[in-house]
Amino acid sequence: DGVMQGWLYKKRLGVKGFLKRRIWTKRWFVLHESKDGVTPSVLYFHKSANAKEWSGSIVVDDSTIDVDDASTHKKKGKAKFFFTINHPKLGKRELCAASEAERMNWINTLEAAIYFAKQMEPRLTKFE
Repeated sequence: DGVMQGWLYKKRLGVKGFLKRRIWTKRWFVLHESKDGVTPSVLYFHKSANAKEWSGSIVVDDSTIDVDDASTHKKKGKAKFFFTINHPKLGKRELCAASEAERMNWINTLEAAIYFAKQMEPRLTKFE
C-alpha cells in the first residue's frame, strides 16, 4: 500500500533497427513515502495493478518536479498532460497523466513527499 497509486504513461527509449525512438508505455505507479527519513521515498511501477514484481522505480527524494503550461499537447485529438521528475544524480523521468486534475494530484503528492524528505534531513541513503 502506498500514499498514492494509479496509471501513468512513462517515456522510454525504444530501439527499432538502427533508429531510436521514444515510446510511451502505460504503467501502474505506487508512491511509497519515507516514514523514517532514512529510507528514500520511491515511486514504483509495473505493467499491471495486480503484478507481484515491480518493473522499476524512481527515487523521489532530492528530486524536482517540472511541469510546463505548454506541456499539455493534443495528439490525434487527445490531450496529453506531461510532467518530469528530475533527480540530480539519477536523471529525469518523463511521465504523462490522463487529465489535468490527475497530473496535478500526482504533482502535489510527489512534492509533498519531497518536502517531507527535506524536513527529515540529515539522512543517509544508498544513493549518496
